[in-house]
Amino acid sequence: MLTHHDLDHIGNAFMLQKLTKAKLWASSEDIPFIMGNKERPGIKKIFASIFPVKKPEEIQPYNKDVKIGDIEIIKTPGHVSILYKDVLFAGDLVKCKSGKLIAFPNMNFDEELLRKSIKSITSIPFKWVCPAHGEPVERGNQWETIK
Repeated sequence: MLTHHDLDHIGNAFMLQKLTKAKLWASSEDIPFIMGNKERPGIKKIFASIFPVKKPEEIQPYNKDVKIGDIEIIKTPGHVSILYKDVLFAGDLVKCKSGKLIAFPNMNFDEELLRKSIKSITSIPFKWVCPAHGEPVERGNQWETIK
């Protein structure tokens, strides 16, 4: 499952799909970017031309707020997070630096939208956070105090 259409995530998904023949899911909003049918916004457009990545062979769309077995897709403004039991896969919403969760506003992400996304997950119970960048960390009260 892809949380969003950034190149680093797509390249990794392509390789995993090739090696394992696993099914791949992404949001219907992100699939046109992933497959190259829609240009990425802002600086991501430049990165896509400089760093071409191989596209996955097949992608299944998932809708927001769905469950696939024990996996729950959580649509947040501008992003998707994935909850598996008590583990939140937060994609690029946050990163872990020196054991602390911090907001991860990438190069063309709307800071206000990022804050909304982080806040929208606050009431969801989970024990662990696995960001796309950085090590997994125990939630404790960190999610509520992300800066």
